[in-house]
Amino acid sequence: MKINFNSMKIKNFYSYKNVEFKFKNGIYLVEGINKDKNGILSHLKTSNGAGKTAFFASIYQALFNKNIKNNKATIATVNNIYSDTPYEIELDLNLDKENYLIVNSRVNGDISILNKGKNIAPKGVPAQLNFIQDLIKFNFEMFSSITYLNSQSLENVLDLTNKDSMLYQFFEVDKIKEYEKGIKRFINKTKSNIDVEKAVIETSKASLISLNQKYKELINTDLPELDSLSTKLEKLKNKYPPIILKHQQKLDILIEQLRVHKNKSLELKIEINKIREKGKTLKEEYDLIKAGVCPICNNKIDSQDVKIRLQELKKLKKHLIDKEQEEKSIEDKIKNIEKEIDTVKNYIQTMEDEYINNRNNIIREIDKVKTRDKLLKSKKETEDEYNLKIKESEDIVNELEIELAVATDLLEIIKSGKLLDLTLENYTTYLQKFYNYYKELTGFEINCEIYYKNGKILNDFFTEDNAKVTFSNLSTGERTRVAIIFLISTLRTLEMLLNISINFLVLDELLGALDEDGVEMLKNILNDLKKDKSIFLITHHNEIEPEFSDFIMIVEKSNKTSQIVIKENYAQRGEP
Repeated sequence: MKINFNSMKIKNFYSYKNVEFKFKNGIYLVEGINKDKNGILSHLKTSNGAGKTAFFASIYQALFNKNIKNNKATIATVNNIYSDTPYEIELDLNLDKENYLIVNSRVNGDISILNKGKNIAPKGVPAQLNFIQDLIKFNFEMFSSITYLNSQSLENVLDLTNKDSMLYQFFEVDKIKEYEKGIKRFINKTKSNIDVEKAVIETSKASLISLNQKYKELINTDLPELDSLSTKLEKLKNKYPPIILKHQQKLDILIEQLRVHKNKSLELKIEINKIREKGKTLKEEYDLIKAGVCPICNNKIDSQDVKIRLQELKKLKKHLIDKEQEEKSIEDKIKNIEKEIDTVKNYIQTMEDEYINNRNNIIREIDKVKTRDKLLKSKKETEDEYNLKIKESEDIVNELEIELAVATDLLEIIKSGKLLDLTLENYTTYLQKFYNYYKELTGFEINCEIYYKNGKILNDFFTEDNAKVTFSNLSTGERTRVAIIFLISTLRTLEMLLNISINFLVLDELLGALDEDGVEMLKNILNDLKKDKSIFLITHHNEIEPEFSDFIMIVEKSNKTSQIVIKENYAQRGEP
């Protein structure tokens, strides 16, 4: 089960009058500031009393009517100690994919549990608290032991007999039946998840077959390569346009020749008309002269004038004949040029049509190839998506089947009647894996072999050169770092074995027990955890630098009222 806290609202709880908070994954450095009634920093050197622990206590109060400040706290002490108004805490969270809003209110003395806008809580506070425990699968002791860690958690990390230890809460003998029910639920849910993923695999495979059928004709179409078509198109451009240009130039020359000859023909026609007009006049004069009459004075003229006029007339006629022949020659040339122009135009048109037709054919082929390639690319992308789904689902199935096998083995262990011993043996196996993981992650030099024997979790320590040492012979810093790794490894092992994930973790003054190397180790471990958790480091003495965190959470108490200020820590991200 995934338990994800989204947000909460606090009213009149201890020193909080009205506060809202939204959870974000990352590391919060929680610092406290005390101010007097005038808003001036208190003379106190520590931040005790600012309201840091009380803020997180509200979560446990909302869920269990208990809180980490005082398990036996009465309603009167939990209410704002400076106000008579009853407290009210709203906690918005997701359990797996379901959203719930839990409202623990002393205003109306009831607990509401809203899901999809409907209050699903039974009547009566005791029944409501039991309902919440059934929802989240934890009681107060179990939940607080894995979400609220302090220096005492370090001391008791491997003590099965200490009621304050994390292990005691989860491996107490009278919880066997709870484990069995939980494991059976996990097995059924895992089988259901396997079926879902297998269905995804089958659906994706069927979709691949359908996809290949859909594109079968396209894939099998015999189309040339795009490069080959581009080469053909380039050859066409190199062949036809130069030929067309050459004949267009020839056509321009012919058109110019035609223009010149037509102008010459027109000039000849004008000149011939003038000759004919002149010949007509000369003929009329010749006729008058031949009759012996002067065309000017109407006097009689001699025969010599007749001869002269006749010679002029014959000369003009010959000139007319020459010009008419010249005109006919030019007209013939014009016809020949026009015929040649038509021939050239037809050739150019034929070349252009042939070029356009061939080019368009190639372009259509290119478009077909591009469309095919685009569709094949789309097909490849779709295939990759389906194959990725299949791969992801197969990986999930493999992981789930491993978890199912582990859970099934664990259920058999429960049925064998040797739950505690065999469960703890199984537990130590995973604890060993997580210890090794965090040892490698942090570069810690102390090796540890973890095993279960005669009701106890035992460990043997070895130095980097494989020399065996006792825990007491380790330095204080090494012992603390071992405890840190065991604490986080225990948390991770329980989360895995119980199939739980909670996005909320408080480390209350845990840093005070760590030396510089221990703080650096914890930083590396928490950076590994923070991708799916809101981790709150409560500090009273500024044990670490702000760069350790993603957010700085300042709890400021002034005039008996606490407020929360969240600052994003850009320095930790290397941002200005």
